[in-house]
Amino acid sequence: EASRWVAFLGILGYPLRSAGVVLDRQGRCLLMSDTASSKRNPNTPPAAPNPRVPLNRDRVLRAAIEQADRGGIESLSMRKLAQALGVEAMSLYNHVANKDEILDGMVDIVFSEVDLPAEGDWKTAMRQRARSIRETLLRHPWAAMLWVTQTSGVGPARMRQMDASLGTLRAAGFSPSLLDR
Repeated sequence: EASRWVAFLGILGYPLRSAGVVLDRQGRCLLMSDTASSKRNPNTPPAAPNPRVPLNRDRVLRAAIEQADRGGIESLSMRKLAQALGVEAMSLYNHVANKDEILDGMVDIVFSEVDLPAEGDWKTAMRQRARSIRETLLRHPWAAMLWVTQTSGVGPARMRQMDASLGTLRAAGFSPSLLDR
């Protein structure tokens, strides 16, 4: 009977320990009340179950960035990402349409780490931006190629960067035709 419940809870992705189930060394299911470790002082309040952190787009993208930072962009797969988040791969598709959307989102988050050009001299502002880009890409070496190739979606951080850079150069007197090159 217990093994059926364990299988059912496992399919749902429910943490077995929270359900009061543990496995012995032979892989048999035991209710925690049947184990010696479950005997506790009746005056001690029961431990609170681990709350599940809800899955959302930002959490998916940040986990993807962590995975890419550890193993390179080649290590990123929907299956591995889902495993790192403690969910099934299909759960990811409630928050992102596909892997390209994940890559676009990752690039946008990396863009958000780059400092916007400061007010003042355009040369100083562009130099500061270049340094910030370099520091960001050193933290996320996998992002350099995606930075250039992922053009299917221009997110808000990427748009803010382009707008600030073009605005700095435009304020310095560069013509629109020169900026378009």
